[in-house]
Amino acid sequence: LEGPADSVAVLDWHPKGHVLVAGGQDSMLWMWNAASGKMLQCFGGHGGPVSCGGFTPDGRHLVSGSDDGTVKLWNPKDGAAIYTIAQARNDPEPAALTALAVDHDSHLIFS
Repeated sequence: LEGPADSVAVLDWHPKGHVLVAGGQDSMLWMWNAASGKMLQCFGGHGGPVSCGGFTPDGRHLVSGSDDGTVKLWNPKDGAAIYTIAQARNDPEPAALTALAVDHDSHLIFS
């Protein structure tokens, strides 16, 4: 599969199909149709490696956390970042995110 050249920290299947997402050291998320091997979307915008994330339980969005201290909510259809949650601006060294979870209704993100 065309995609990350460096190590991968995130790997997740879409809840309803053969779509796979991966993210890692290159600060990107990559999404493929696993049956065909075709890359469907590439998501860029984090300022550091992607360290956690995956599809929401309803499959309508992707979420990702990064070493840059941000959480992003993505539209998997067009690759756009819908929303970014950043740590406090007065924090000179944002803490890298190591885990996140989305509730079963896909309404809350915890990190």
